[in-house]
Amino acid sequence: MRAAPAQAQRSVEKAELQRPKHLFCAGVNCARMAQDPREREDFDSSVKSAPKKKTEKIRRWKVVIHNDDYTTMEFVVFILMKFFHKTDTEATHIMLSVHHKGSGVAGIYSRDVAETKVKEVLDYAKENEMPLKLTAEPADESE
Repeated sequence: MRAAPAQAQRSVEKAELQRPKHLFCAGVNCARMAQDPREREDFDSSVKSAPKKKTEKIRRWKVVIHNDDYTTMEFVVFILMKFFHKTDTEATHIMLSVHHKGSGVAGIYSRDVAETKVKEVLDYAKENEMPLKLTAEPADESE
């Protein structure tokens, strides 16, 4: 059964009276207005939000092994495998780079990790009476 037009008008008026007062709109579609705040009368476009802060890229540090005339090649390969988790082939390649070029990069880490690895390796080298020279240096952006 269909409601009479007068009854339908009364039910619409009754529904509008039950709606909270802040939802009344003067001839504007309330649902559309709630979705687009720029059409509201109290919209202030001059309010600026704080600029988003860019997260700073963590600076990387490389652990560099330096050549000396007393530390054995086998010991350098061993520490690369033990402390830097290199394979035998990788460790041998880095050791030969140290031997021929004067230095080689054992790994690239955050500053705390690089400094900790340097300390651990130097302590181990000292226990084994090896004068190994190892440093932590800032890594270039290209590495």
